[in-house]
Amino acid sequence: MRRFQYFFCKGLYACDCHAKLCISTDKDLKMTEGLPKFEAIAMGTEEQRVEALREFLGYPLQELDRTGSRFWYVRAGQDIAQAKNTCPIAVGFYEELDRLSDAEIKGFLTAPAQQQRIYGHYLEQDLENMPVMYLLLPVVERSGRVAMVLPMEGGLRQRQIETFAWNSLNLRSRLVRLNQENLVLTNRFKFADANQE
Repeated sequence: MRRFQYFFCKGLYACDCHAKLCISTDKDLKMTEGLPKFEAIAMGTEEQRVEALREFLGYPLQELDRTGSRFWYVRAGQDIAQAKNTCPIAVGFYEELDRLSDAEIKGFLTAPAQQQRIYGHYLEQDLENMPVMYLLLPVVERSGRVAMVLPMEGGLRQRQIETFAWNSLNLRSRLVRLNQENLVLTNRFKFADANQE
């Protein structure tokens, strides 16, 4: 069995292509830094918005999922070569996030149709492309809610989903924690199972 270790950051730990949000916060985060870049995430075409997110996070690589899904990938790394060896954050756009409440979004994303779309997508990826997180954005500009979904074995559950109002400081705080400057990237490690040669 192979395992892949990818990155640790303040507030987020990702290993084996799974992510766990931590309660701890970095008191030194400056929430006003990068505000124009943050606002750009909410305007333009999908491609422009994903590019603005990539720039805000300081990641070197953005790409459309090559399996034909509607998800985009942004990948952390010091450079493109390193980014190709990290599991991505998958970014998608949902009209439902324009108008639904927190509880309604969690119900919508855990319903069978979205289980198939999101969790099915997650299961179909090879290890290098298994998203550590699904970051779902509203279609409407500068409004609605943003959802962060942490995929885990067994399907999507409401406790794995957090939503944030577009203009909330909590959303900016979470995205700042994912910024390249707050990540400590490690090389990919492959561990052989005791029964394998």
